[in-house]
Amino acid sequence: MRIGLAALVIMLGLAGCTSSEEDQQRIADAAAAKAQEQAKVMSQRLRGAYDEAYAEGRKIAGEIGEKASDGVLKAKLLGAFKLMKALDSTDIEVRVEKGVIYLDGTVKTEQERMMAEGLAYGIVADGKRVRSTLTVPK
Repeated sequence: MRIGLAALVIMLGLAGCTSSEEDQQRIADAAAAKAQEQAKVMSQRLRGAYDEAYAEGRKIAGEIGEKASDGVLKAKLLGAFKLMKALDSTDIEVRVEKGVIYLDGTVKTEQERMMAEGLAYGIVADGKRVRSTLTVPK
């Protein structure tokens, strides 16, 4: 049976066992290392979601060039949102003005925020032409 580190510490404390300061430090160091590794994995997942969405946005955008109208950009982005099954874009407002995409609203997760922004960047192929105020509820 697999027991988490924190559970083991609690069980030792409840059983009346005391550990030395060295043991406590080793346990704290192990917990910190595990938390750091988990943060790294989450960061890689978010980056992966962004990169995948960016590539999908580029694919959908095709060769629309710099002169695509605001309406075309908006339509392509809204279409891209529909194609991304993992993205719930229900509460995302999209506005396009003079070739700049504005994203506003809320999404459920940080990963959804990264996907929405990645798609927008992919559509216009220029990070300077995307403005996002998407939020993730805490």
